[in-house]
Amino acid sequence: MTTASTIIIKIFITESDNGREDEKTLIFLPSFTYIFYYPASNYSLHNTNLKKSSCERDLGIIVDRDSCWTKHIAKIAKKAEGVLASLIKSFVSRSPTIYLRLYIAMVRSHLEFASPVWNPFLAQDINRLEAVQRCATKRITSIRNLPYSERLTSLGMDTLKLRRLAADLADTHKIINHLTNNNSEHLFKLHPSNTRGHI
Repeated sequence: MTTASTIIIKIFITESDNGREDEKTLIFLPSFTYIFYYPASNYSLHNTNLKKSSCERDLGIIVDRDSCWTKHIAKIAKKAEGVLASLIKSFVSRSPTIYLRLYIAMVRSHLEFASPVWNPFLAQDINRLEAVQRCATKRITSIRNLPYSERLTSLGMDTLKLRRLAADLADTHKIINHLTNNNSEHLFKLHPSNTRGHI
């Protein structure tokens, strides 16, 4: 169903493996379509001006035109801190087993959702995320006086940075071994190997 404010564009995509041409349909709603802001540029689609934006939220991830994830990280860290504060108020027990399960399910999930997309490269963003876990582990009375690294060892946990690296490697493995819909040839150039199938 279309309206006067809906623009339908048909594109043709050629499959490289069989040469077959498939017709795809893209639907644009100009009132909900934005272009990342570049001062000297104005864009329109079928005589409809597109709104300018320097930052947009898509599938729960805040993306800006500079590919910097500081705003997204600030948002998820603040949300995780709020959930952590509610958890601390709601549950009296500081048993490592119970508390850790609550933290992993209710707090850490906010800090790791779709991390391969926005894995930070700025030290301030990395530290901002890690600060949430530092605070959370410090709430366990029996280990609160230990250094952060020792608290993690005691709980059998890893830093969030290390977990993001593991998530990146897992996604890379899936892409290279064709376990996802991504075409590895567009993302990686593999060197010929004689190591019995290992990369």
